[in-house]
Amino acid sequence: MTARQEAHGLIDRMPEESIRALIPIMVKLIPFRKKNAEKEITNLSPKMQAFLDMQEMRKVSVKYDFSEKEYEAAMAEKYGEIVWSTAE
Repeated sequence: MTARQEAHGLIDRMPEESIRALIPIMVKLIPFRKKNAEKEITNLSPKMQAFLDMQEMRKVSVKYDFSEKEYEAAMAEKYGEIVWSTAE
């Protein structure tokens, strides 16, 4: 088992709150080089960069406090009702 596989296994066993606390630490451990003061060039994979971008979007979206019901109502208003049925 590789170290990466072992880490994935440990993360899978952690509670959600612990994972949320661990993410900022993990982000800081990712190596990067600063090109200049305004912009940093990172050695991140496109997948990791997309993940970090989504994390930033989640931080921004916290200020918009809405419930799951409000979300579902807005989606239904925009896209219409989705009816789930089983295939026969």
